[in-house]
Amino acid sequence: MEVRTTVRKFFHDMTAHHISSDTRIRVIIDDPQFRRESRRDDTLSLPSVTSTDQP
Repeated sequence: MEVRTTVRKFFHDMTAHHISSDTRIRVIIDDPQFRRESRRDDTLSLPSVTSTDQP
């Protein structure tokens, strides 16, 4: 599952999706002020992961 949200709306979006409080999540911060110049070797394609694939 992928949820795109902001810090401000994070709590609301997590409760709206009925995600339990003990669910493990991975957070990716996508903020332009923290981005560095991309290099050719920075491009990495990650496979899709379904909820059944997750431990």
